[in-house]
Amino acid sequence: MGHSRSLNRTETPARRNYRRTFDIVRDRVRLLQSIGSCAASDHLALDAAVLELERAWTEHREARDAVLREMGRAPAMPVRPEEPTTEDRVRNLAELLWEFEGRQDGSALDDWYRAENILRRSSMIAV
Repeated sequence: MGHSRSLNRTETPARRNYRRTFDIVRDRVRLLQSIGSCAASDHLALDAAVLELERAWTEHREARDAVLREMGRAPAMPVRPEEPTTEDRVRNLAELLWEFEGRQDGSALDDWYRAENILRRSSMIAV
């Protein structure tokens, strides 16, 4: 008990937000897994779940950057060389969609366009 009290004293709003956004990402991943485990997954439901996961990741990265800034370990403007490029993000999402849709041959272009659309919608909300 004494340990948790000392943690609460040092917890800042940025750290609470970081934990909150982590929980949201975890919940979105679980939702995506449950949709993907259905034999007849719905394109719209899958796309919506992936979009929500993208939004959650964006918010979580921002929360991470705020904690790092608070700790004096990050520049005022987020610089993330470890972050994937837009093309890498599209590729990863397209592969995720392909996996959840049962690895159908011939769907690569459709999966790519769906992934681009999801990322576009995700960034429109985040701006």
